[in-house]
Amino acid sequence: MTTTFPEALSSILKTRKMSTSVAAAELGYSSKTALIRILNGESKPSSYQKCMDAIIASPSFQLTQEERAFLERALLISTLGKMTVILNNLLYRLMHPQKNDDAPAMQPVSGVKGFSKMEDVFSHISSLHDIEIIILGKCSPELLRRFASLSHSSDVHSIHHIIAVYPDNPKDYLTVGDTSDILFCPVYSLYTFTQTKDVNEWSFRTGIIFISGVNSHGSRKTLMLTPMQKGDYYCVNEPGDGILRLKDRILEDSKGLIHPIKATRSYMKDPFPLNYMAFIDEYKHIEYNREIYLIKPDIPFFSISPDLLYPIIVEAFKGISPVSESDPVITSLYQIQKSRYDNLFHKRKVTHFVLSREAMEDFARTGKREDHFFLIRPYTPQERVSILTTLLVHMLNCPYFHIWFSRNPDLIIDKEITGYENYALAIVNPDTDWNISDNYQEILLQSKNLSSAFRDYYMDVILKDDVCSREESIAILRELIEIAKAAE
Repeated sequence: MTTTFPEALSSILKTRKMSTSVAAAELGYSSKTALIRILNGESKPSSYQKCMDAIIASPSFQLTQEERAFLERALLISTLGKMTVILNNLLYRLMHPQKNDDAPAMQPVSGVKGFSKMEDVFSHISSLHDIEIIILGKCSPELLRRFASLSHSSDVHSIHHIIAVYPDNPKDYLTVGDTSDILFCPVYSLYTFTQTKDVNEWSFRTGIIFISGVNSHGSRKTLMLTPMQKGDYYCVNEPGDGILRLKDRILEDSKGLIHPIKATRSYMKDPFPLNYMAFIDEYKHIEYNREIYLIKPDIPFFSISPDLLYPIIVEAFKGISPVSESDPVITSLYQIQKSRYDNLFHKRKVTHFVLSREAMEDFARTGKREDHFFLIRPYTPQERVSILTTLLVHMLNCPYFHIWFSRNPDLIIDKEITGYENYALAIVNPDTDWNISDNYQEILLQSKNLSSAFRDYYMDVILKDDVCSREESIAILRELIEIAKAAE
């Protein structure tokens, strides 16, 4: 009942007495190695889907209807996970008793009775008010973006998203880059479910979504979306009382096991620069003696020497009021920045920066970072050379400090993401000007398990597949220094 795709394909090859070499050739693989990785369960689900497509297209396989259904079910299990498929099937039986001919069929969104496509589903949702959305587990990035848009244009009262995060499963993580739009929605609340022994944990791995709202007649109506293979969602309009009671029971039984982790931070209550001082002081404590895993377009503010930075700050502050480097506020800012800078390069904990080569080339040419501090001028060519040379020296001589340049254009997204060891993820708009008295937005996801899972993904996937080598990154840094010199 819970056969995976590698197991199902192995069974079919065995039944047909087809060797891996022959099968690989029939499926268009250049060697049998790729097919062996699939059969051993060492490939990604996307590889299983490509293999399935090749099998269907191959004239040599000619799958029977039963074999194709067997492989498609196994592919679904390998894509969503065994427990998700089992629970989805359980929910299906609860919603649709076999003897009830009037029960609505569970069909793809493109074929649901009353809905011809996903746009019709959202059109229906938009006609409701006092909308409540509950997401149990991972969610399609596209749907999260749609929910984010919906929350701005419709009467969405709340979006509760509960995810299961496990310290022993680095793949079970939240892809912050894909969900960043909705993270900044004020009605969106994010929770983790960390109980690993309770049967309820299965519920928070399904990806099932409940959407309810009040229609024009004053009646509350509910839709349920459940994920299926190939990224499709199935929609049930007005699920039965049994499934609604099950949803309520899941949430009720999980009280005390669900932990809110999203914190939206604001410093607008205090005047500048006192609020900024409180802001960077808090980050000084967050960063202290912790591993740091950062993804952003260009270098962060705290990696610039305070000895270079603060004469520029004094110059900027003089445009507001007469100050000197001995001013108490300037002195405090300097000391905090120095503590952050010294911690970055002297702690015996690793720091990784993954940066965009294109954004760093812009910095080397113009002296402006994407999140350039709103008060200060662009750095001069000499200052840029000093900043870049210092980073290169630390990279060459400090075993705990690493800069990498992304080779994946999709990796440097429109949000800055920083993972802090055993504490949190911070998500910030990278083009902020750090005027935190204005419309500054920052999300802090305070979850030890989530930060640990992000760290594992960062190390196991990003640094292995998505960045230039250390030697290439060092060479790029040297090129950036030459670009800054040429601007002099």
